Amino acid sequence: MSLFTIAFPALTFILCLFIHAALWRLRFPPNRAVCLLAIFVLFPAAAAGAWALLASKGLLWLPSLDKGEWLSAALLQLAFASAYILSYPAFEALSPSLVIVLLAGDSGGVAMKDLPLFFNDETLIGPRVKDLLASRLAFERDGVLSITPKGRLMACSFALMRSFLGLTKGGG
Repeated sequence: MSLFTIAFPALTFILCLFIHAALWRLRFPPNRAVCLLAIFVLFPAAAAGAWALLASKGLLWLPSLDKGEWLSAALLQLAFASAYILSYPAFEALSPSLVIVLLAGDSGGVAMKDLPLFFNDETLIGPRVKDLLASRLAFERDGVLSITPKGRLMACSFALMRSFLGLTKGGG
């Protein structure tokens, strides 16, 4: 296996990260999952296709790799993309555990009695509801939050996985 099969997907992923950061700074998209999929999966696939087409016409250089190495490079890019897309909600969300660690680290410690000052419905629940509405997993009518068919499918998938793992419906 050549270095290209590792370096090219890694560099492509880094380029996608920069594109992601630039787009998010310009305009925060309402459906982030679709945008992430476009940036980290569709864009590299389209770029690879365009590169191969131009290389077949002699306009660009294409490394001479066997099909297995090209497949390895593509799968590595897909693995990078999948790991990032699945991890992204954790970067975006306000994790109480992370907030406590950051508070304790910034100040050399945080008093247990002061922790409730940093967490309320606006910081914990509001962003989650906003995300559910923006991703069309739920809708709000007359002050009642209900899930959509898409949200029901996701909830059933998570419930099935939690059951498979032996976890309770609402526990950790």
